[in-house]
Amino acid sequence: MKVVFNDPGLYGVFTGELLGQFSDGHWENSIKHRNDWPLYKLSETFFDENSNSVSKIRYNINSFFTRCAKSKYLDCIIIRVLMVYNHSELIKKVYNTEGKEKADDLISILKDSEYFSELDINTIQGSYRECCERSLKTIEEYFGSIENFKNAIPAITPENIKKFRKIGRDLNDSFIHVKSF
Repeated sequence: MKVVFNDPGLYGVFTGELLGQFSDGHWENSIKHRNDWPLYKLSETFFDENSNSVSKIRYNINSFFTRCAKSKYLDCIIIRVLMVYNHSELIKKVYNTEGKEKADDLISILKDSEYFSELDINTIQGSYRECCERSLKTIEEYFGSIENFKNAIPAITPENIKKFRKIGRDLNDSFIHVKSF
């Protein structure tokens, strides 16, 4: 199913967080949605600021965001979503100048900000080290340094919780909700 967003932040949150929540996260064992997650793929999700396309969905995205905002144990999801959404202009720029693949790589790094902020490259070996080095190179390319990247990681504050909830509502409203396909 082709999904197109005209908001780069919502595109980033959908591809960086929700696709994973559909397949192996919040809705993993849902009988209602068991067969839905293969409909949504990274390769079929796009950003086009001129699009008015609205896709169909059966997931209640807003309820997921509400649950995360109320839980003391899901701060990591809030931070991931905010880190991606806060860099929507950067995502837009990269998508429009360097392409979808490069933008999706950036989104992946943004959503894993807590991991990269604590990474000690000197302790990593082999092909995994090469992957981390590429990610750190991307961080330096767009943020100048790992320190600048770390400083961009949002804190959990009442204002940021409100922003997180608004992102959830906006994302939920980006779809036509249906009972079946």
